[in-house]
Amino acid sequence: MSIVIEKYKNQPGIYVLRDDLLPGGTKSILIDSLLVNNHDVNELVYASPCYGGFQIALSIYCKNNNKKATIFCAKRKIRHPNTEICIQNGANVVEVPYGYLSVIEKHAREYLRLREPGFPHTPSLQTKGIILGAGGVLEAPFHFVCLAPLVPLKIAFGANSPESINIIASRARRVIETFHTTYGKPPDEIWCAVGSGTLISGIIQAVAEMQGAQCFCQALPTWEMGHMGDASCSKGSEGGACPLKIYGVQVGKEFNGSQFPNVTILVYPKPFEYASKLKIDFPSMPNYDLKAFELCLEHNKNSHDNKKVLFWNVL
Repeated sequence: MSIVIEKYKNQPGIYVLRDDLLPGGTKSILIDSLLVNNHDVNELVYASPCYGGFQIALSIYCKNNNKKATIFCAKRKIRHPNTEICIQNGANVVEVPYGYLSVIEKHAREYLRLREPGFPHTPSLQTKGIILGAGGVLEAPFHFVCLAPLVPLKIAFGANSPESINIIASRARRVIETFHTTYGKPPDEIWCAVGSGTLISGIIQAVAEMQGAQCFCQALPTWEMGHMGDASCSKGSEGGACPLKIYGVQVGKEFNGSQFPNVTILVYPKPFEYASKLKIDFPSMPNYDLKAFELCLEHNKNSHDNKKVLFWNVL
C-alpha cells in the first residue's frame, strides 16, 4: 500500500499521513490477513458503532472481492452517512434498537449461530423482505432466507488481534522511514485517534522495535544515516531511547494498552457521538480522526519551527 505524507499548509510543522486515500483507509490493509486460514469464507460479519470507519473498509473490500459484508449497528432516527456508504457498497446492514455495542455484538453472535451448519430451524426461517446478497437494511430481531450458500466469519471490533497489530506495526515502520527520507529526520511526534486501540498499539510496537536498546535514530536504515543532520539524538551514545513521542486521542472506550513512557493518551472532551466541526482541506472522519487532529493542532500551535509532528489520518 502506498504511503502519502503531506505538509499541512495551515500550521507549520504539521504533516499528515493520508491513509484516507486508501480504499477504506488504514484498516483495509488488515482484511486479507483475516482470511489467510479461512479460504471458504465468503461473508464477513461485523458489529460496528454507526460512526466507525472499519465497516466502510469491510464493505469496500467485500464489494471488490466478491464477498458479502453484513454490518450490525445501532438503529437511528436518521441513518448515519457511514451506514449509507456501506449500503452503497452492497453490504447488508442490520439495525439494532437500543444499540449499545455490547447489544450489537450479541445480535451479531446470534446471527452466526443461526448460520451454523445443521442449525435445526434453518430451512424454515422466514424473510422480512431482505435477501442476503442483495444489500439493504434489516431491523433486529430478524429472520432471513439465503438464496446462495454463505460461509460467515465474524470480525473482532476494530479487527483487533496480534496479527493486525503486527501489520499496522510494519506499516508504521515504513511510514517513519518514509518521513525521514522525505523530510530529513524522523517525526518528533506521531498523533492518532484511539478507538479499538489497534492502530496505536501497532504504532507503539513499531517505535519500540525500532528503538530497541539503542537510539531510535540508529534503528533507521543505514543508507539513510548520511541524511540525519539535526535528527541525531544525544541519547544515542548513552544507549537510551530517542524522544519520539506518541499521542493518542481517546474518542471512544478507555484505552489501557500502553505502559510506555513516551506514550500520552488524551481524552477528547466531548462525547463519542459528537462530530468535530474543524474545517480542513482533506477528508477525515469527524467522530474519530478529526477529533484527534483538532487536539493535535491545539497542542502544537506554539511549537518551535524545527519540530515535526505527524498525524495519522485513517479515513
